[in-house]
Amino acid sequence: MFCERKIKKKKKKKKKKKKKKKKKKKKKKKCKKYKKMNFYFVYEGGTNVEQFVTRFLLKESANQIQSLLSSVESAVDAIDEQHSQSG
Repeated sequence: MFCERKIKKKKKKKKKKKKKKKKKKKKKKKCKKYKKMNFYFVYEGGTNVEQFVTRFLLKESANQIQSLLSSVESAVDAIDEQHSQSG
């Protein structure tokens, strides 16, 4: 009876390991699909939360780029002023 319990436990452990491996494989396949898709299909196929996050990140990125652009423009203006004063 004791031996039968051990055998059953071993079989259960093997089944659990197989299930975990299958789950990991499925996750990898999903990632590959998203890499092949272009942005439009990923956005349209996403949930409302995913679409919100995407829009939020795009807006934040645009704001950061605009901020960098204004900094570069002011630096260019300062360099132009220095160049015109020295020349």
